Formats: sequence, C-alpha cells, structure tokens
Amino acid sequence: MIVQCKRERLKISKVVVKALAADVAWEHARTGMLVATVDWSPGAREVVRTRSYPVQEVNGEAVRSWLKAMQSSDTGLWLPQ
Repeated sequence: MIVQCKRERLKISKVVVKALAADVAWEHARTGMLVATVDWSPGAREVVRTRSYPVQEVNGEAVRSWLKAMQSSDTGLWLPQ
C-alpha cells in the first residue's frame, strides 16, 4: 500500500489521483490511499470509478474520526486537547 498525505486548500484533482494510481502500478503495490485535509473533486472520484484505480479516498473528516477512535489510554497515542 502506498499512502500519500496532502494538506490542501482546494479539492483534490484528478491529476493528483492519476499520479498516485501510476505510482501504485509502478511500485507493484496493491492499493493506494490518498489522505487529505479536503475532499476530492467530482472528476477525481469519477476517474477512479471509471478506470477502476485501486485508490482510496480518506478526507479530513475520516482522519479526525480515526484519531478520536485511537485516543484512548490503550493506544499510546497522545493528542493535545
């Protein structure tokens, strides 16, 4: 799995998604995950769907959800309040 993290102000474009899909293919990875602070553009989602790219979208809301789930005394993860 290749994970790419982006801190952007604008939605993730299809060019970014296509580049990650190319990296996944080049590195013979099974899948790619694009973690971003923003959502994907409709064009980015469409290109993944129509070309069956093995790329997953993870937006800021999902990241916050992950962090909240991991914020317990068992995980060893410390987050400032």
